[in-house]
Amino acid sequence: MPSPRRILLLNPSPIYAGSRATARSSLQPGLVSLFSYLSARGVPVDVLDLHVEVGVPAEAADVTQAASAALALTLARDFDVLAVSCNSSYHYLPALDLAAGVRAAAPGVTIVAGGCHATAAPRDFAFPGSPFDIVVRGEGELELEAIAAELVRPASAAVRIGRPLPLDRFYADFTGYPYWIGNAHILPFPLSRGCPFACVFCAGADHQTWRAYPPKVALALVRQMAATGAEVLTFCDPCFGLRSGWRREFLQGLAELRPEQAIQLETRADTLDDESIDLVSHEGAQATSKIIYCGDESGVVAREGLGAGAENLRSAELTHILERRNGMGSAPEISNCGTNFVCATKVATAGRLKAEWKGANSDPDPAIPRLAVQECFV
Repeated sequence: MPSPRRILLLNPSPIYAGSRATARSSLQPGLVSLFSYLSARGVPVDVLDLHVEVGVPAEAADVTQAASAALALTLARDFDVLAVSCNSSYHYLPALDLAAGVRAAAPGVTIVAGGCHATAAPRDFAFPGSPFDIVVRGEGELELEAIAAELVRPASAAVRIGRPLPLDRFYADFTGYPYWIGNAHILPFPLSRGCPFACVFCAGADHQTWRAYPPKVALALVRQMAATGAEVLTFCDPCFGLRSGWRREFLQGLAELRPEQAIQLETRADTLDDESIDLVSHEGAQATSKIIYCGDESGVVAREGLGAGAENLRSAELTHILERRNGMGSAPEISNCGTNFVCATKVATAGRLKAEWKGANSDPDPAIPRLAVQECFV
């Protein structure tokens, strides 16, 4: 049986992204999962994160220079399959340009497109004359493993639906990931996959069935995340805790686990019941900060903090969260993030994260970079 082909996972550098680009040191959870799974399955795999290597060019001359550097860095790697993760419009033109350059220099290489943009708009990658051979919509682990075993590249661009990865175990080799920086400030990783909603603010809406790691597996994953020494653990699920039974069991286990890190999670306000809010916010549950990102499509929230924000909220669910938090010793703050609302519930911080979130009324906590946390969810 022939050996699997070598895969290079590539994250393009976004262009003209401005403040919406996350910090260069941010780990890409999708690439971490792909790398970890393929490595565990014996597939030769490497990662090239051009966001880290090249930066975020904002001027035309810088974009041209960055494109040249990106191609050179890519061609210097040894690979048979180039898997390009394109997660936004800021990444699209660099991904397309890079793929065309690789196709011209290495015509025998298989070039794959994946990520949020490829999932939402596959025809942006699969068109006559496209440099891409395969477009994967949805999850990529099983599909890339299969592509690594294929000996012949397709004659024309083909769109494939990624098969769901079984979640009976997790693949998350954080410290083995090539761009692990050691003691990362923010460590993002999802505890579930799939989302049935189509929220306008979300680049990753995939209209798939929600499914999660079993609570015990999810808690084991949290322990592994905490063991890395990261200061903030972000559960970057498409929609955290959509099923109440799972959410209750996990949050109860998280309260018992009591990680030292701050906890961030993303969900819809209308999925949170009173019990879940209490488990997240109760001061005795965890000696950490908790931040709940709640999406809402009205787009009407003032930047002036809790008072003005509460008056302008059109979401009854978010208003309920605010009212329930009042008088419980962990009053939340509201600030605007494009069309994404941020509901920050602060609890005892164990001396780590002491500054309050007050929108534009005060400087953000230096331990949680405002743009890195807020703008990346636009």
